[in-house]
Amino acid sequence: MISNINNMFVWAGGFVDGEGYIQYKTKPYKRIRMEVCNTDFKPIELLKEIFGGKIYYRKPRVTSKGTLSKPQKMWVVLNEECYEVCKSIIPFLVTSKRIKTSQQIIKHYLKEETNEVEKSNKVN
Repeated sequence: MISNINNMFVWAGGFVDGEGYIQYKTKPYKRIRMEVCNTDFKPIELLKEIFGGKIYYRKPRVTSKGTLSKPQKMWVVLNEECYEVCKSIIPFLVTSKRIKTSQQIIKHYLKEETNEVEKSNKVN
């Protein structure tokens, strides 16, 4: 159970900043996603508990040295879920690339919401 959600957003922002990947593309098709992959499963499960999304299991791979890597879990949020996560953690991100991508995602959905309001106003 999550006891202090604000502290969890701070933690999640730092964890995504250090271990995560945020993608925003609109061409050739829309691709909005955030993912975090780790060999320690607890943080991945905690991200799912806080924000939802899906967890995928990645099998160990053969490394360049011929040994097996550790198994990993990957947490993924797409589209609107990614937008909600970005809104929650953007104040706590520090890497410029992740901040910029989060801002693009937020702007994308704010623009969509504005377009929906304008369409509904024209109908009325």
